[in-house]
Amino acid sequence: MEVAMYEYDGGGSFYAGVPFLLMVVVYYLYVSFCQYYMAKKVGHSSPWWAFIPFLGAFQVVQMASKQWWWFLLFFIPIVNIIAWPMAWVEVAKARNKPTFWGVFMLIPILNLVSFAVLSSGPAFTGVTDQSYAKKSEQERVNVN
Repeated sequence: MEVAMYEYDGGGSFYAGVPFLLMVVVYYLYVSFCQYYMAKKVGHSSPWWAFIPFLGAFQVVQMASKQWWWFLLFFIPIVNIIAWPMAWVEVAKARNKPTFWGVFMLIPILNLVSFAVLSSGPAFTGVTDQSYAKKSEQERVNVN
């Protein structure tokens, strides 16, 4: 009688990977839907780009009103650590949200909250808070 050195368990490892795959799909859909709503509220012409991997990154560049070559910076090691939050800071400004929400895109759990905050709220079509504050100061100076 021969003893098998390796036994086949019938594919149990396949089922162990299913919950991980499900988490990845849920995360992808969450981020994509949040970015989709951000793009709609910023006034992007093609918000559906959020669901297509590389187009979604290019969409972030466009929502941040950066030049096209910023997209290339996302793929350069070390540089991307600086470029990614800088782009998201500009998206936060475009959404009239505090800029620290853009910086939070670097921090693993806070980025989930940041996506929710940046995609929530009404669409912003006016002047940012800083420029409004500057205008109101100038108007007060001119009035007095």
